[in-house]
Amino acid sequence: AEVEVAQDHPVGLRRDPHLQALGQDAMQEHGRLPTLGQHGLDELEKHDGRARQRPPGAGNDFTLSTADQIIATFDGLSARIGLAPVGLAAVSLLIGAIGIANVMFISVTERTREIGLRMAVGAPRKEVRLQFLLEAVFLSGVGGLAGVATALAIGLLLTLVVQGFSAVAPAWAVGAGLVASVGVGIVAGYWPARRASRLDPVEALRHE
Repeated sequence: AEVEVAQDHPVGLRRDPHLQALGQDAMQEHGRLPTLGQHGLDELEKHDGRARQRPPGAGNDFTLSTADQIIATFDGLSARIGLAPVGLAAVSLLIGAIGIANVMFISVTERTREIGLRMAVGAPRKEVRLQFLLEAVFLSGVGGLAGVATALAIGLLLTLVVQGFSAVAPAWAVGAGLVASVGVGIVAGYWPARRASRLDPVEALRHE
């Protein structure tokens, strides 16, 4: 049987002869299914329990669920499922940051004499720091562009293959991805850039 609750929200009931009889009586009397609030649902549960001659406190063997309750359940489930991609994205960003930092540390080590020479001829430390920071941002930006391009291509392909299914990322998601990649480059490249800018020019020129 199906009953309506307050504000015209439907309530789904498991098929039951007593509940169906109650709904049929209401239809014959009012020409429509009854409108029930929470109090009405409680009374309906009590009525069914008495009709089944179930002892008080024995519990019900049927369920009542409003559309709002079902929607809230699905919203909670969707929120939990949505946490998985966020966690995977965070791990990916962390791994990317570690990779960029390692590359930049290796670059600073291999170019120690170049750094010493630049500083010896008068290059300010902040310019050396900015140079390596921009290189880190460039690396992460190229990676972000490649990732966005790949995601857009896959989404477009799915949209063309699966009818009625749109998998093209919105503009805000593309922008957020690029901003995140640049942010990772800044964070990951700061320490190597700072290390390069703090080298002693004399010691750097002696580096083999």
